[in-house]
Amino acid sequence: MNHGETIWSGQKVLVTGGSSFIGSHLVDQLVERGARVRVVDDLSSGRLENIRRHLANGHAEFLEADLREPGVARNAMQGIDTVFHLAADPDDPAALAEAVRALSRDPQRVAEMGRRAREIAPGYDRVKQLEIFMHVIEEAALK
Repeated sequence: MNHGETIWSGQKVLVTGGSSFIGSHLVDQLVERGARVRVVDDLSSGRLENIRRHLANGHAEFLEADLREPGVARNAMQGIDTVFHLAADPDDPAALAEAVRALSRDPQRVAEMGRRAREIAPGYDRVKQLEIFMHVIEEAALK
């Protein structure tokens, strides 16, 4: 299915965790809508096979890396318009819950994340979306 000209046409999009089941489906949809996609994944739970066709036809690029390593996120963000951050450690849900709790106790940290994102990607103006996203995750993690 070709969606013609969409808001994603020509957009440079980073999908962290993009070789995972969910991430790769997002990559499929973004590519179908004309985005140029960069995937960063350490392949700890994802599979390169999930996005191989997009790599083969040049609609996506892949960087095998761990986002926790210094400089990886900054390098991955170069030239990016939009980020979908799906990377996570699926074997440690407690770590995610604790990270969410820490951020919810410190709204300044959430604002700082938005400020840093704008420095790295000047077109990033979704601080409010980040705050809402964190609130939704927090509620889910605390249930």
